[in-house]
Amino acid sequence: MGGASTQKPSWRHHFIPEFYLKRWSLGGTKLVQFSRPYGSTVKPKTLSPRETGFQDKLYTLAGLDPELAQALEEQYFQKIDGAAADALARLHAKPGSELTKRERVGWTQFLVSLWTRNPEEVEATKQVYAANWTKTTPKMEEAYFSAKRPNDPPTFAEYLATVSKEFVERNAMLALANRGKPLHSTLHIANMKWGSLKTPFWTEALLTSDRPIIRYGGLAIDDAYIVMPIRPKHIFFSVNTPYAGRALIEQEPSKLVAEMNKQVTQQAHWFVYATTDRPLVFVQEHMSQKPAPIIAKKIKLFPSGHRINPRALRRGEQLREYYRDIPI
Repeated sequence: MGGASTQKPSWRHHFIPEFYLKRWSLGGTKLVQFSRPYGSTVKPKTLSPRETGFQDKLYTLAGLDPELAQALEEQYFQKIDGAAADALARLHAKPGSELTKRERVGWTQFLVSLWTRNPEEVEATKQVYAANWTKTTPKMEEAYFSAKRPNDPPTFAEYLATVSKEFVERNAMLALANRGKPLHSTLHIANMKWGSLKTPFWTEALLTSDRPIIRYGGLAIDDAYIVMPIRPKHIFFSVNTPYAGRALIEQEPSKLVAEMNKQVTQQAHWFVYATTDRPLVFVQEHMSQKPAPIIAKKIKLFPSGHRINPRALRRGEQLREYYRDIPI
């Protein structure tokens, strides 16, 4: 995005990026999407990666001019996906090779984003922020009382209620992006031991879905792991200890593939993907049986992210214009 750019912003925002789904495309152009468009019956559909795994204007920052409104998509998710695409290409071409710092950070942020960038998480985050925005603590009210001006509302909660719905929504979207910053679990994942595993030709092809990451245990425990299909015959894994890595690699290949396909299909919300429609019966049996939980519903009373501080009340008008100067 720049002042001299004449390129129109894209409103098609992929929560499952094209570069990832292309790995399941026959001939590099088409893959099979399984979904339930009408009732409980799973239907296969052949289409390109660009035609699935998206929602128009999903990451739009409400209330801003068109270019600024696309900042989260263009300056955050597209940059993450670009670095992750390079990392995925290296993982495939040279298994076991060291990723560059940019690739490792990009791949980590990509993994974390897959937990948070889907439509259900986006909507739930907005709802949590809307519900919690005007909730305050006695300490916050005390700080407000000492800083407020004569014409300001009597309480900090009432002051917060004067903020526009769009401003609150933009705060929610910023918090969504903040989850991918190098803190806590994101930093831990980046420092785990990474590897990849190619499955034998005689095993079934790996499936993927709109919830492709399988996680076992809390990240801090020794035998925790993260696994994810990255091609129909290729698995990425992240572990804390060499023992956990060996335990994964030494599993019988057909059983490992079967279990991964089952979990990836069960935790899907909308879509499962394959190279052909052969797994239709399997997908019909398992799809969305154990849908992945929505993380945003566990956000505590006061969500993280930029929020009006009572001590900054004297510049409240400027804060209301915050995102016009710093979109993300």
